[in-house]
Amino acid sequence: MECKTCRIVYNPLHPADVKYHSQRHAVFLRGRAKA
Repeated sequence: MECKTCRIVYNPLHPADVKYHSQRHAVFLRGRAKA
């Protein structure tokens, strides 16, 4: 599964991937808000 917002591919059925994606997604949104 690819997140259209932060352009990362992850497996929504794999808890470690979900956690990694949510962290990356939050960082991406914070970075985009500053730019």
